[in-house]
Amino acid sequence: MRTILFFVELFAALKPKYISFHIEEEKHPHRLIQKIRSLGIKPAIVLNPHTPPESVEYLLADLDMVLLMSVNPGFGGQSFIDSVLVKAKKTQ
Repeated sequence: MRTILFFVELFAALKPKYISFHIEEEKHPHRLIQKIRSLGIKPAIVLNPHTPPESVEYLLADLDMVLLMSVNPGFGGQSFIDSVLVKAKKTQ
C-alpha cells in the first residue's frame, strides 16, 4: 500500500500549484502539509460531505485551500449533497 507521501513526491516533479489530500486518509496532516510546502507547492485539504469543518480548524493557518466535496468520492453519477451548502456558508 502506497502512502499519500508517495503520491506527493511523485506529483511534485510536475510542479503543480496545489496538492490536496483527504483529511480522512492522513494520520499526520500537519507533517504532510509541511512537506508539501517545503516542495514549493501550496497545500490543500479535501473534506468529504460527512466530515465536519471543525476537524481541520487547527490546520487552517497552514493551508492555502480547503475543498468541500459535494458528492461522496469514488462513484459517478451521484446527486449533489445539499448539506454541503450549509457547511460552506457556516465556514465563511
